[in-house]
This record gives sequence, structure tokens and C-alpha cells, in this order.
Amino acid sequence: MKEYKTSKGWAIFIYISGSLIIALFAFFLFALSFEIKNGIALIMSAGVIILFIVGIIQTKTGRFVIEKNEVYYYDYFVMRRLGKDEIKGYRITQNYLIIEPIYNDKKKKIAWLL
Repeated sequence: MKEYKTSKGWAIFIYISGSLIIALFAFFLFALSFEIKNGIALIMSAGVIILFIVGIIQTKTGRFVIEKNEVYYYDYFVMRRLGKDEIKGYRITQNYLIIEPIYNDKKKKIAWLL
């Protein structure tokens, strides 16, 4: 079994930059909350905060695992699994490994940043 996750350098970068962006938009959220006219800015600030929290959680929990009989990707929100007999093939692009299933009804493409 081989398990792959986000590299340590990228993870540290995502944690630091994500935390700073969350802090910045949290400041905007609380600073703008006193002005009722800026409803769109409040929604956008809350959306950016949620987006970066999800990104940090996915960086922490995301894994791509290759086992003898199957490959799967999982994180806090998603689990995609393909058995060896369900794999049609794979493609390697510049930065991604894309594993495609035999059956299109599964619609499970597993892509992983190399």
C-alpha cells in the first residue's frame, strides 16, 4: 500500500497563507458588520473564510492510496474508490494523474496532483 498526501512544503504554505487570509477576511467581516449597507461584502467575506477553511481541512485530511486491488482518494468530505477491475486506464498530464473508470455511470475520475 502506498499513500500519498500533499507535500510538506505545500501544506505549510497552505496553512500559513490560508490562516492569514482567513484572519484578513474575518477582520473585514467584523469591521463591515457595523455598516448594514455592505451586505454583499459580508457575504463575500464569509464565503472566502469558508472556502479557505475547507481548503485547510482538505490539505490536512486528503490522501491518495494505491493498494493491491484498488485505488482510492479520500478526505474529510469525499471518498472515491475504484477496484482494479473497474479501471479503464490512466492519463498523466503535466501535473495530474487521472484514473478513469470503465463504466461511465460511475463518474468517478480520480485525479491527483503529482
